[in-house]
Amino acid sequence: MADRGQAVARFPDIHEERLPGPLRVIFAIFGLFALVMPVIEFWPAIWPMNFATPFFLLIIAGAASVGLPMFAAAASDVGTRWTLESHALRIEFLGIGFAKNHRFYHAQGSTAELSVDDEAQAPHAHRVVVRDPKGKHFFSPPFPTKAQAEAYLFRVKARLGVR
Repeated sequence: MADRGQAVARFPDIHEERLPGPLRVIFAIFGLFALVMPVIEFWPAIWPMNFATPFFLLIIAGAASVGLPMFAAAASDVGTRWTLESHALRIEFLGIGFAKNHRFYHAQGSTAELSVDDEAQAPHAHRVVVRDPKGKHFFSPPFPTKAQAEAYLFRVKARLGVR
């Protein structure tokens, strides 16, 4: 039991999952490509304005509807953050231009358990799952080992008052 307590003490209170840097670069490149190339290719059909201009503007708007979210995801810091606070667990979903918080307290009636994804690669198969009283599931960022996931689960259960 002392063995487990030492592992728990070394684990940080904040556990995050962010969009990886190489993927952010790829999203930025393809997002800019989807924004710039249709304008370059269709500019002669757009200006000077003629009867075909609205059609080509619609194509450019469609490309922008793909390119802008890709570039925004690359430029912003999207991800998930689990923070262990005193007597609470806070889960934040960091999106493009917003953050959504969920806070679970000691007496709320939430449960926590370990989830092992059999289809995932072995180093990232272990996650902690928290269920709120309404039945909604919140999956933690993946843990490299089962021991780390169990240690974090132990700490989450201690914060939620789960036995």
